[in-house]
Amino acid sequence: MKRIILLSLIFSIFLGCSLPSTNIPTTVEYEISSIITISNAASPAEYRFDFGPNMTILDIPLGSTGITFQSDIVKLTTLPNPSYPFTLYLNGEIGSIGCTDIVIETFVDGQLQNTQNLQMGYTSINPEVYCDNTLGDHIFNTTIYLDLD
Repeated sequence: MKRIILLSLIFSIFLGCSLPSTNIPTTVEYEISSIITISNAASPAEYRFDFGPNMTILDIPLGSTGITFQSDIVKLTTLPNPSYPFTLYLNGEIGSIGCTDIVIETFVDGQLQNTQNLQMGYTSINPEVYCDNTLGDHIFNTTIYLDLD
């Protein structure tokens, strides 16, 4: 009889206790895209645009003044993060004098998150003077931080 009472007591303790709940963070899928607008282009020119894992060559033919390009969507599955690092890279091959205006807009789930404004080109070729000295050799390489909350 003592064994039955002892087993009943142990059994009731285990049934009465519940495991603590744990909040396991869940991942979320985000769609990241960009629109790059090149205007006042010194043509001909060619730009290599890297957006996350995607690389695109943008060709500005002789006589053209610009182009607008929408990147492929990058699907990113991650934990929510208010400061997610994302790399943008642009390299221009420019063969004539002129300052090209470039705007890179980055979107998360269709909402504008970041805008980069820059200028590439030459004001003089001999001596070589860039439109923006921070973009020597016409290379723009930066990490932006996206709000994935």
